[in-house]
Amino acid sequence: MPYPAVGVGCLAVLLAAGCSDSSNGLSSSDQAERMRAIFAVAARADDNAVGQLAPLVKDADIKVASEAIVALGRIRSDRAREVLQTVVTSEPRGDLRMWAATGLAQHKDPKVVEVLRRAVSRDPAPKVRAAAAAAVGRIGTVDDAPYLADAAMSENDQSVVRSEVTAIQLLMGVYFGYKPDAAPEARRAVLTRIRDQAAHLIRVRKGLDKPDTTCSHTAKGM
Repeated sequence: MPYPAVGVGCLAVLLAAGCSDSSNGLSSSDQAERMRAIFAVAARADDNAVGQLAPLVKDADIKVASEAIVALGRIRSDRAREVLQTVVTSEPRGDLRMWAATGLAQHKDPKVVEVLRRAVSRDPAPKVRAAAAAAVGRIGTVDDAPYLADAAMSENDQSVVRSEVTAIQLLMGVYFGYKPDAAPEARRAVLTRIRDQAAHLIRVRKGLDKPDTTCSHTAKGM
């Protein structure tokens, strides 16, 4: 999932003009100046930068708020992660929850995965559920595959299901050939197979089942 396009322009301006103390621009009334300041502050990538950016995730200007969230997603610190988790769990604007979920994919932490899994099953916005599933696919483990499969079986939005299936395939290294335009019965059959194979793979890893050597649905060619 790409970051907001406006960020590229702001970064170019920063590189061209320099930014000796652009953090002062965070409170500017000019949107472009605030964008430039966000990138300048985020470049420091420290806890002080997180402290300056965190208040902006609640900004009334959704472009400013989204840029602050994207910037926090690039800062790999516990404080940045905590801010993003709070956005995912409590921010009323769906676009911001979506960017926060995407940003959390930079943090390989069990707490992050749990927050993302809850978003997959509970968030009211399909775009947030899809972003959260994609993030789980990047930082989760095969143990998350059955959970995503169950979510896919109860999901009504096919864009979300595609994201969930793709995440499962990444986690398992298996290509299932799910077709969102197939008949409902056919889609459910594939999802059931995905869930069963995910559960079987976990049992194999725990030594509870023998490996299935007949599976031909590999990730090759994905």
